[in-house]
Formats: sequence, structure tokens, C-alpha cells
Amino acid sequence: MAMAFLKDTSRSRFSILKLLSCPRCSQTLHEESVESRLTCASCRTTARQFGPRLVDFSGEDCPEAQAIFQWPSGLWQEIEPHLDDLRDGRPIRDGAATLQDAGLIDATGMVTRLGRSIAYHELEKQWQKRGDPLRDVVESVAASREDARVLDVGCGAGTTLSLLDRFRDAERVGLDCDLVPLALADRIHNDDVRNCTMFVRGDAIAMPFRDGAFSHVLSRVSLNYLPQPRALREMTRVLAPGGYLALRIEALGFDLHGIRKAPGKPRAKPGKPRPLPSPSRTIRKTCEACGGVRAACSP
Repeated sequence: MAMAFLKDTSRSRFSILKLLSCPRCSQTLHEESVESRLTCASCRTTARQFGPRLVDFSGEDCPEAQAIFQWPSGLWQEIEPHLDDLRDGRPIRDGAATLQDAGLIDATGMVTRLGRSIAYHELEKQWQKRGDPLRDVVESVAASREDARVLDVGCGAGTTLSLLDRFRDAERVGLDCDLVPLALADRIHNDDVRNCTMFVRGDAIAMPFRDGAFSHVLSRVSLNYLPQPRALREMTRVLAPGGYLALRIEALGFDLHGIRKAPGKPRAKPGKPRPLPSPSRTIRKTCEACGGVRAACSP
């Protein structure tokens, strides 16, 4: 039986199958006789599909994401007005039953872990609306070429990709390792049949995409949480010749704060301190070493 994203013949959807490859051996993935599953004929790696927009290469169960998949159509519109209250921990009176049914608050009105996660991604959306250096880059993507195919590494709930909503023909794929924000993104976009955004749960250092699959690769601060050389090699691998890599990274203080908080941190060696390297300069050099890719970096 054909999978849903292969059966969907809507003109504004696209088949993500043409972009995927096995993350272990890079071979082609094939449809299994079992519905909603892809399999690598070489190493037998499998991927599950949740609806027409989301493919999961992890295979790990996630109860919170399963709860989101069960949301009925239109529930997100009922939840949205309460997100500020969820984030700030304010008591919710009107609509409490809806939020409880959605798993966002418990019987006592306390915000659940799922509720806090949903509120965080809404806050992320508000941060980007206030101004983000990557926003101009994202909006220039669709204007630069009609056949733009965009990958967002560490996409979360698809907030950055949503900036391209008015450019309907831009094919967009979001990659993240956390199924909860991907499930949320799936539900938000699910009611818009004209929206051609797909989501993949996978590893940024072993991406399940073919070489040169994308004209644009974006990454908004996810590099601070990844082994940068390995992640950058993967980003440049899936980038087509003449493509564009746009990165936003946290300032150096972000990593220094993490080092200070880390248990068992190493003691500084005596001697004259050396100047710290510029993160943007280090990333540019790594990208050039990976294949002459020029990266636009914004701290």
C-alpha cells in the first residue's frame, strides 16, 4: 500500500521521498508492504510516517507527541489564546477543560511538561517576530529562485520555516531530534493543504537526505548544541552546488556559561591566556574545508 505522502497528489505538496536516503548507508529507501513505513534494502533501517507531513527515523516512542497527534482538527486555534497564560503560569479559567483534554494542564490546573514545551515554542515564535537577523535571509530565499528547496536544521516547531508561508512554491523541510515540536508543527500546518512543508525526525550529524538535496540550508542556534565540524559536514553535503548556507549562532558567552555550569569542569592551565577564537570565523573555515562552501553567520 502506498504511503500517504506518495498518495497525496495535491499540486502544492511535494514528495519528500525523492529527498530521503538511509542515514546509515546512504542507500535508497523503499516502501514497505506495511503502510506508513520506509525501509533501506541494504541495512534494513526503517522510518515511520505520522500523517502526510512527518517522517521519523528515530523509532523511539514519545507519549507527549502521541498526545499531540490525537488532537482533533482545529484544536490548535482553541489553544493559542491561552499560550501566554501557560508560559507565565497564570491560572486558566475559561478553556481549562480544553487544555486539560489536550494534556497541557492537569486536573489541578498545573501546567504539565507538555504544556511548558508548547509554551516555550510559542515564545520562540514571538522572539522571531520581534526581529531576527536570520529573518531577512529566510525571506530572501524564495525571492532568489523559484525552485528553492529549504532545509532547517534544528527546526523545532517550524517557526523559521513559517516565515516562508507566503511563498507557497518554496519546498521546505524541517529536521529535529525532538518529536514533540515536530508533532506540534505537523498539527499547526495540517489544516493548510496548500502548505508544502515537511518534517523529519533525525540526527543532524547523520542526516537522512541525499547529497545536494537542498538549495538552501538554514540553522538557527542549533549549532551550539551539536558537534560543529560533523554537523557542518552534513549541512554542506546535502547542499546543492551553488546553494546557500545561513547560520545563526549564540555568542561565545553562551558556551562559556555552559562550561562554568558543567560538573567536573577542567581547571585552567597556568600560563599566558590565549585569545578565544571567533565562532563565526571558525565556522566559516570549517565550511570552506568541507567543500568550499561560503557560510553567512550571524551571532
